[in-house]
Amino acid sequence: MPIPTECEHCGREFLAPDKYAGRRVKCPRCSEAIQIAGTAEIDTSRQAADEATSGEPSEGERHPGERTDWFLQTDDGEEYGPVSKSELDEWVKEGRVDSSCQVLQEGWQEWKWAEEAFPELARAAGEEQADREQPEGSDALAAIGQPSPPEQQEVNPYVSPPEPAAVEVPEQPHEQGEVSPGVLKAMAQTRPWVSFLSILGFISGGLILLAALAGIFLSLRGAGGFGASGALGALTTLVSSAICLLLAYYLFRYGQHIGRFLRSPRNSGLEAALVAEKSFWKLTGILVAVVFALCVLLLLLSFAG
Repeated sequence: MPIPTECEHCGREFLAPDKYAGRRVKCPRCSEAIQIAGTAEIDTSRQAADEATSGEPSEGERHPGERTDWFLQTDDGEEYGPVSKSELDEWVKEGRVDSSCQVLQEGWQEWKWAEEAFPELARAAGEEQADREQPEGSDALAAIGQPSPPEQQEVNPYVSPPEPAAVEVPEQPHEQGEVSPGVLKAMAQTRPWVSFLSILGFISGGLILLAALAGIFLSLRGAGGFGASGALGALTTLVSSAICLLLAYYLFRYGQHIGRFLRSPRNSGLEAALVAEKSFWKLTGILVAVVFALCVLLLLLSFAG
């Protein structure tokens, strides 16, 4: 049952929950720290109150024709009455009487809290207080980011629990698909050299091809005919021309992707340009490996002969 408490600083009377018995809390009016009566003090005061009223006849022991008058005092000090018990019951049902009110019955020597005469008010006040209280236990306090209070820490049961602290999300440096200015500058400076080398490769491959065709034509028209050495030389020249033209084509594709990327600087365009560059260097690596292997093979054959 809530503990009737009077503030020693401002004189305000209020009800403190049972769980704060023997602890220090803040007055809801003046916010000064006051001591809530302990369990032993509450039992003693209730026993004294029972002894003081034990000599008074109960409502059932009064004579049937005797009228019982009741008085009501609200939280702001307003008094109402006298009224009958049935009328006071109606006020309770209508919600005009709550646990902050006090009642006085004819024959009593002092006012009593309304919840002592009407237990349903105590249950309603307890349920309302439970809804307002912050969750107990270290897990609940950890969930709202607050440490567990020490045993004798001053608490205010009438203050709502703090809201959880907001978590700040770090700002992303770039939006999805955006490319930094440094990448744009590097790709813009790369494109002219890629275009120049591709054009030079096409010209070189074309000239080598023309030289090979001219050599074959002259060999066929010559008196000696088209011998084995001439055929090997012509084949080598044709392969060199094909390799030069193929490398030039891969460079040309790389330059095209760079141009598309510069016109629409997105990550997808940059990825396509890098894939084209990878294809060029992969082909170059394969050709270098083949040429190196042929050179080693010719060197071994020369030593063996």
